[in-house]
Amino acid sequence: MCTNKIPVKYRKMQDHVWFVKYRADCCKFFFPFFWQYYVNALSVNEHSGVRSRGQLTLLSFCRRYSGACATALPKLITILSDKNVEAAGHEQRICGACVLLQTRYFQGRILRDWRMIEHFLITLCSSYHNDKETVLDALDGLFATFLSYWYQISLDCPGYLAWKGGRESWDKAQVPFER
Repeated sequence: MCTNKIPVKYRKMQDHVWFVKYRADCCKFFFPFFWQYYVNALSVNEHSGVRSRGQLTLLSFCRRYSGACATALPKLITILSDKNVEAAGHEQRICGACVLLQTRYFQGRILRDWRMIEHFLITLCSSYHNDKETVLDALDGLFATFLSYWYQISLDCPGYLAWKGGRESWDKAQVPFER
């Protein structure tokens, strides 16, 4: 005999509502950042099978959870500047980071902020320390991909920079252009 007074149909609905609410709260705060360390490690793994699935997972992870890309992108860029060439799987980690940074999603995130562009270009220019042909090809491909997205950058002043003065403070031309 059932001692619970709530009918089964309503209990299932109550459990479902609790699960949806808990999942929403969990996904906002704890869940993404708990797993992000492992997803980042899998996406630049030295084994190609693990690395390809980890890259797909990281892309999905960054698209789904807000704030995940903000922590994953700098870690991927710092992998390019890793100088420990003798470490096991060093060239595979760099190739994995290059593949991820060549995607449209990460290129769009790099091109949003001038400080990220500066950090990315300085890191990329100083990352040619490995003499392996596959690493150099991956870095060249990454730079070519960045250049192909470069035309999308507007030359407007970014919103986080404040102009001192403005157009009103510019000197006015008194003489028209001469030929």
